[in-house]
Amino acid sequence: MAQYFSIIFFIHVAPHLPLWMTDSIGCILGQLMRLSNNSLYRSSKINLALTQTKLNSAEINSLASKSLYRTISNFFEMPLIWTASDQWIKKKITKINGEDSLLAALEQKAGVILVIPHIGNWEILGRYSSRYAPMTSLYKRQKNPALG
Repeated sequence: MAQYFSIIFFIHVAPHLPLWMTDSIGCILGQLMRLSNNSLYRSSKINLALTQTKLNSAEINSLASKSLYRTISNFFEMPLIWTASDQWIKKKITKINGEDSLLAALEQKAGVILVIPHIGNWEILGRYSSRYAPMTSLYKRQKNPALG
């Protein structure tokens, strides 16, 4: 039952939260997860230690905390991105890396495949990229029956 209400909140309430509030939720929940030594926090620390060998333990902990905070904030931003107007999204984008490469590839008229990592709120990429050319996004259907 709690899972059902969480999904209802996420789909119907979260899109109406201002960005400062999604950031605040991310910060608070991220701190709670860090303090409880949550598995996401532990996994982040392990992965960072394996890949960022020049960082000391305090730097690893700090980066893992920031990663967790941003992940949760992004989670609460997703419904807003799904429902926001194109004009709102365009105003929020302040920098685009590699846009010149994308435009050059599109000029070739041979199609472009964007392979992107699941870093940050990537839902915005599909919404924004479709202004350049028709876009198809692939995803794996969720197994959770509450999500339809």
